[in-house]
Amino acid sequence: MDRLVTWLIAHGGRVVGGVLLVSLGLGLAAVRLTLEFREGDLLPQGHPFIAVHNRYHRNFSEANVLAVMVEARSGTIFTAPILATIFRATEAVDRLPGVNHDQVTSVAHRMTRWARVRPGGMIASEPIMLRPPTGDAEAAEIRRLVLQSYVFGSMVSIDEHAALIRAGFDERRLDYRRLFDAVNATVLSLADERVAVYVSGQPRLNGWILRLESEVLAAFAVAIVLTWVLLYAYFRDWRGALRPTISGGLAALWGFGLMRLTGFALNPLTLVIPFLITARAVSHSAQMHDRYYEELARGQPKAGAIGSSFVGLFAPTMAGILTDALGVLAIGIVAIPALRQLAVTATLWLLSLIVTELLLNPIVYSRLRAPEPRTIGARETSWLARALDRLADGVLGPRGRWVALGSGGAVLAVAVALLPGMQIGDPGSASRILAAGAEYNRSHRAVQDAFGGSEPFMVVAEGDGRDALQRVGVLRTIESFQRFLERTPVVGASFSLVDILKSMGQLFHELEPRWAVIPEEERAIRTMFFTYWGSVFPSTSTQYFTPDFATAPITFYCRDHTVEHVRALVAAAREFIATHPLPHVQFRLAGGFIGVMAAIYDEILRSQARMTAASFLVIFLVLVPTYRSVTAAVLLVVPLALANVIVNAYMAARGIGLDLNTLPVIGVGVGFGVDYGIYILSRVAEAMRGGTSLEGATHEALRHAGRTVAFTALTMTAGMLCFTATALRFVGEMAALLALWMVSSAATALVVLPALLVVIRPRFLVAGRDEAGR
Repeated sequence: MDRLVTWLIAHGGRVVGGVLLVSLGLGLAAVRLTLEFREGDLLPQGHPFIAVHNRYHRNFSEANVLAVMVEARSGTIFTAPILATIFRATEAVDRLPGVNHDQVTSVAHRMTRWARVRPGGMIASEPIMLRPPTGDAEAAEIRRLVLQSYVFGSMVSIDEHAALIRAGFDERRLDYRRLFDAVNATVLSLADERVAVYVSGQPRLNGWILRLESEVLAAFAVAIVLTWVLLYAYFRDWRGALRPTISGGLAALWGFGLMRLTGFALNPLTLVIPFLITARAVSHSAQMHDRYYEELARGQPKAGAIGSSFVGLFAPTMAGILTDALGVLAIGIVAIPALRQLAVTATLWLLSLIVTELLLNPIVYSRLRAPEPRTIGARETSWLARALDRLADGVLGPRGRWVALGSGGAVLAVAVALLPGMQIGDPGSASRILAAGAEYNRSHRAVQDAFGGSEPFMVVAEGDGRDALQRVGVLRTIESFQRFLERTPVVGASFSLVDILKSMGQLFHELEPRWAVIPEEERAIRTMFFTYWGSVFPSTSTQYFTPDFATAPITFYCRDHTVEHVRALVAAAREFIATHPLPHVQFRLAGGFIGVMAAIYDEILRSQARMTAASFLVIFLVLVPTYRSVTAAVLLVVPLALANVIVNAYMAARGIGLDLNTLPVIGVGVGFGVDYGIYILSRVAEAMRGGTSLEGATHEALRHAGRTVAFTALTMTAGMLCFTATALRFVGEMAALLALWMVSSAATALVVLPALLVVIRPRFLVAGRDEAGR
């Protein structure tokens, strides 16, 4: 190590030049990085449900759907002015950027049709609302048609107070920002004294997230400034603040550049993690800088202080970077493209700290003037130094060590008691990404209340040939399937081509309810479908069935997407399918928003425990060769495991579920949490090799390395808390979660680990001291 530090300082110009050249290239890439959503990257592409979604979502879009509800403020919607507003709202939705015109459903849309007998006996299929009604008589006629058709209950609420417009989108042309602005300008503007307008659905939610990105970016900037201020206050001069700032700045530049080059799509929900990685670079650099000041305080010359600090911290810093990187890499176990991209990108970002932090430190120190002796001396008597002295005296005392371990055990017991409340997914029907009272969540709840459920679960009836769905037995089985799943608590309503067929029976027989049945003969079925749809373009009916009548969706509208309800619904669907086989038609699970969520839940349940176990395993495998001791690795993993349990208990207590957004936080927290213990244990081992007793070495480690651990944990926590003020509730929750990770990891490293050391008196430490004594 001595030769390496000498070489770095001697060739500092070349090293810095190379770093700057790489930084320039990555910086040019970083400035082109944008915040965006890529829907396909957020789905477990190997799951059979996603295969169904990918195959059919352009025909039967039920996953990325915008829902617009027009609700009468008083009375029903069946007045001429309100129906005219619904008509205009439908036209506005049909003109939204990226909309798939064949996937718009509304009582006022051209595809919503009825049949009538023309003079001469010809039967014609026409839109229910070809144009807005001009008076009460036309409004009453529209009401009569709606009440006797499949529209009632699906596009018009049962209480007749609201109409629902649903629209699918071509995801290749979808720009959430443009869509958000267009909805505000052309749809929400239709609200007046007669009607209220509500907009929900995933496209609207994504638009809100992107609209609020400026708040997250502002929080990022404030957190960076706050970190620099705290660094200045801690080191008491600008040079002390500058070196960690350089590390953080270069790390951010390289990291964002790598994100761009690897094709990673950064979105506002994951912006907390880049800050955490940047802060981690600052944390490692602060350890090195603190050690440099400590060596100067001991009277070493500048060159000697640089060499001693580099040699003393090379192993723990390298171990810390590797555990950070490999712990994050374990996120790649989750078979979701976006998380695997994040795992690879963040790992490369963290490994870059070997250059931007570890190797660059001696060069920068050699170019900067050493701090004033009085500045160094003042730090040794700071409030933080005094606090760590008192902590060391308390934790290492004969009683204090047992109190520390007992307190850790008590915290563990409470945390374990809370763990059964841990949930998968979002526990509510509204989105936890935004505040409960946010406009989006109010709109979502309004739609759910009016229509008994608006989140679709789509099952595809897939025939093996033309006209497979025009068989009586197939249609009756589909109808039985609908009634069966409607008995599950989560399903509010269902819809399929059977509902259209039964509605046609009424229309062909003067709206008599007794004709709302599936015909007995296949010839009658073919005649009704041909009559109803024969006069329109095939694209008009594609959202209900394919033109060859071989495939059609069966959609169940659900009240929420909690994991218990979703899994129970999938189990019920599989039960029905297993007991009702059809010779020429298969039921394919599953599409729609609920089908996609079911696939995501399956992947989370499959990979969450494996991801956490892999994180601990790779950390363990890094620690064993670092300290040449299995005991050392166990001693560091035990406090980390306690911190992990604390964080999981907090999530259970707050009702924060494990989902695609929280999984990376867990992975990052495990990797980052062990660093504090590494610095403490390494300092204990170093002191004992110098002949110091175990208690004395542990006290020295707490006073020096522990002081920096406490400072960096507080600094990272303060930065994380800057994100809690954003309107994106999820970002605030994740920031608080990461802050808890840092605090609990630091607390266990400063309290539990030292107590374990002096109680267990591990052989790898004591043996090292004995050898040093000899």
